[in-house]
Amino acid sequence: IFSTNGQRLFLLSEKGYLLVWNIIAMNGERVIHLDREYSRYQKFALRRTNGLAHILAVDQRGRVDILSLNTFESRTFFTGRPDQDVNAMLSDDGTLLAIIGREGVLRIWHVGAKDVLFEANLASEKIYGPPELRFSKDGHFLIASVSDERPHVVQLPISGDALVSTAKAMIAREPPVGDD
Repeated sequence: IFSTNGQRLFLLSEKGYLLVWNIIAMNGERVIHLDREYSRYQKFALRRTNGLAHILAVDQRGRVDILSLNTFESRTFFTGRPDQDVNAMLSDDGTLLAIIGREGVLRIWHVGAKDVLFEANLASEKIYGPPELRFSKDGHFLIASVSDERPHVVQLPISGDALVSTAKAMIAREPPVGDD
């Protein structure tokens, strides 16, 4: 994949070597080893995020790495069970990570806290091929298409501390702490 400005090319090998190629200088800037195995047949093995300085790498077991292009550090998130057909999407502001696999279980993570804020099974049966994910432009909704059925729309809480407390309360079905 190419960087948003088109000056870098990112190549990921099956053994987890990520090459950052500088197109202008015509040389390799860096090689990063993600200790994972990737498939050349995965639809979403490597994915650019929306204008942020991050890329997502999804391995054959369903682990998702968010790799910072500034520090070249990564954070790992897991779908919950081994799954090669995983799709992941980072929200435009970089606070939420949505992950869904072939089993149809959608997890929305708070990236900073590394907490699961929302989890739901969206499929009535096994899905063939990776599901599609998309955050709305305003960041208030996540659209997940798991089959030919109509897409699922998940309304997201606002952001920051309100996001964490509201989302956790939605899961626990209790009012957020501090709300009277």
